[in-house]
Amino acid sequence: ELLLLLVFVALVVWVVALLTYSVNDPAWSTSGTGDALHNRAGRLGAWIADMSYFTLGYSVWWCVALALQTWLAALARRLRGDELEQAAPQTVGL
Repeated sequence: ELLLLLVFVALVVWVVALLTYSVNDPAWSTSGTGDALHNRAGRLGAWIADMSYFTLGYSVWWCVALALQTWLAALARRLRGDELEQAAPQTVGL
């Protein structure tokens, strides 16, 4: 449960960083303009967004969608209790 919560927080920070990205922020591929940070996720968010857009461009949003879908599937498995069923050995009568 803690891992699900941490991954959710990381996804939210990633989305906020991507949505509030500004080329004027100092980050990995730019030194910025010296103005105040525009990224709502702070300096780390500026770096994350810059690296994401630099490596994948706008296709990074497909990665966000895939990460969200994977997180939702893990949450559904946890809520259904599938992890407990997989851990217990299944016996099949012949």
